[in-house]
Amino acid sequence: LLAVLSAHLRQLTSQVESLALKEVPGRLAAYLLYLAEERKSPGTVTLDTSKAHLASMLGTTPETLSRIFSDMAERGLVGVDRREVTLLDQEGLQLLAERGRYGA
Repeated sequence: LLAVLSAHLRQLTSQVESLALKEVPGRLAAYLLYLAEERKSPGTVTLDTSKAHLASMLGTTPETLSRIFSDMAERGLVGVDRREVTLLDQEGLQLLAERGRYGA
């Protein structure tokens, strides 16, 4: 029980740090990588929540989230087909998640 609570606390701490320190593209990249790892599906993840709810979770608006998905697709990081997100460049997503934003 203590191990489960500890893991949950680490996850919540990571979420708070992400919301406070990363820009939305970095938060989205981190979330997509988290989903892929959690569901043991490294190539594709299915979003099982609405884009409005996902935007709220990431601290942004649905419109901004859609723009970021489009931008990630243009950069070759992901492919998006409705709720299916294909992780095309996992190294690029990892770098974005770590930096919290695009660029150097």
